[in-house]
Parts: sequence; C-alpha cells; structure tokens
Amino acid sequence: MERKGQSCLLTDQVAIVTGASSGIGRAVALAFIRQGAIVVCSDLVAAPGDDQPTHELIAKEGGRGMFVKTDVSSEESMQHLVSATVKEYGRLDIIINNAGIGPEARDPKPIWESEMQSFDAVHRINVRGVFLGCKYASAQMISQEKKPGAVKAGSIINMSSILGILGKSGTPVYATAKGAVLSLTRAVAMDLGPHSIHCYSILPGCG
Repeated sequence: MERKGQSCLLTDQVAIVTGASSGIGRAVALAFIRQGAIVVCSDLVAAPGDDQPTHELIAKEGGRGMFVKTDVSSEESMQHLVSATVKEYGRLDIIINNAGIGPEARDPKPIWESEMQSFDAVHRINVRGVFLGCKYASAQMISQEKKPGAVKAGSIINMSSILGILGKSGTPVYATAKGAVLSLTRAVAMDLGPHSIHCYSILPGCG
C-alpha cells in the first residue's frame, strides 16, 4: 500500500503477526500494512467482542492481508499458519511472535501463592508458542529463495517484556516466561545468523 510522499519500508514483505486481534498485535499489524507489508493476522478469534477484525481494518485501509485462526501452543496449528501463508502469498518474510497471556497483570500473586495451572497456561502460550513460531517460520525462510537485492532472508521478532529482565513483585510466572523468550531469542539468532535470518526481541515496559 503506497502512500504519496512516503517511503514504504516493507513493500510486498509477507508478515505473520500472532495475537493480531487486539492490543499490541493489532497495532503492529496496522503499522506494517501502512509500510506496505502483506499481513497475515493470527489469533484464536478474529476479534474480541464487537470489535472489527484486524484483517477487515487492513482491507478498509487498502492493505492486503487475511486472518488465520491459530492456537500458537499447538504444533499442528502453527504448521498450518505458516503453510496457509505460503499457499496464499508464496513466501514468508517476517513473523512477529506476539501472542501471549498475563493473568498476573489483573491478579498479581507472590511465588508462594502462584498456581501451577497458571504457570503451565502462561508458558504454553508465551514460551511454547514463541518456540513453535521460531521453528516453523525459520524452516520456511531457510527453504525459500532470498528476494533479489535483499540483505537478509527473513526476520523473526519475539515479544518479550522488561519484566523478563527486571522482574516485578507479584509476577513470577509472567516474568519467568518472558525471560525464557529472551534466552530463546539469543539461541535462535545464533542458529539463524549463518542463513542471513535475523532474530530479535522487543521488550515493552510497564506503567
């Protein structure tokens, strides 16, 4: 989607954004299409409540994209997300592993009150989901030809948090998961460097 007087940084780049139906994911998806990207919106539902689905907002702005229902904790679902993207658009250039949950934001609990059910649920989405996104996106990026003139063969961006470094009272479950995302990102970056695929992590702060 070209705009007059504006240089689009992501023209015709095919990007997946997990957790795209709301919050940071939706903001990223819309920012990407405004820079010329084609965006595959991934989430359990197209939109929460009565909100307009992100892929419909993309179409309204004249961008290209689609919605793929995805459970990021499911290996089969993540494989389908990548294969559906490639089937529709021919390749995958960027993935934003953004989907995540944080029950401690609403109900902070110290470590001695933390429940294993919550720990398992958060790590299933926030860590396993990112791992699977890295796994299947990187496999696709390695297998496809690099675009002519491109410096890199792909980008993987994992959403962590400043709590993954600093921690915060009442958030041992969430902080542990986001710390794991940072470690995973470092390891994946070293795996993929020789293939000209970049892996980064973004660490939003907290108010």
